[in-house]
Amino acid sequence: MSSASSRPAPAAPAPARKAPTAFERPAVLAVFTALLLLVGGWVVSTAWTELRAEFPYLAAQDRAKRWTEGTSPAPTEAAWQKVLAELHSSEKVRPDSPALQELLGSMYLFGAQEGWQSDEQNLARADRSLVHYRQALKLRPTDGMTWALLAMALADTSSPAPALAEAINQALTLAPNDNHTQLVLLHLAVRHWERVPPELQAWATQLFEDGNVAQRKHINALAGHYGWEFTSETAPR
Repeated sequence: MSSASSRPAPAAPAPARKAPTAFERPAVLAVFTALLLLVGGWVVSTAWTELRAEFPYLAAQDRAKRWTEGTSPAPTEAAWQKVLAELHSSEKVRPDSPALQELLGSMYLFGAQEGWQSDEQNLARADRSLVHYRQALKLRPTDGMTWALLAMALADTSSPAPALAEAINQALTLAPNDNHTQLVLLHLAVRHWERVPPELQAWATQLFEDGNVAQRKHINALAGHYGWEFTSETAPR
């Protein structure tokens, strides 16, 4: 019986080579790579600019916040000046940061209230704080806390009463229930009772009236620093 002779299977046709796409052509690929490097360099450069401002700012911000909020011991004037210089270095790179402008304002006001220098120099520092608070409000005009801090600075300077009243009104309107803003306004009221407008006096008095035992105690502890206290004929709530 004859058998069929085996034949090798026909070879599969080789796939046709696809024409190179634009990005596979060597010249185009080289240009594309160069563009990527340029874009990458721009991104790194931009990020470095931000980081260059951010690193000293973060460290200085932490110290400045603790000093101005009273959560750490007051610094020496030399330490205050060093941190202030670091914040100004950051300001050169990030001039449009409202938080940084507000912190600079608080640092100048803190330096004025510490009384390290003559009355004239302290007043100049308080005036400088106004510049930074107002710049912060140009960048972030609806921040009640910044308005309250501006009011505190205005009360420490020879600024006209209408400006002080406007800042207080803005703070009360924009942040009526913010605890930090209320604390600044209360401090302002007890520190400058004779100068603040009647509306703030009434607000502070009502705050005491509405307080519980602990709240009234804290309010009078603050008032006691300035030699007086709130009283009420009604029992605490």
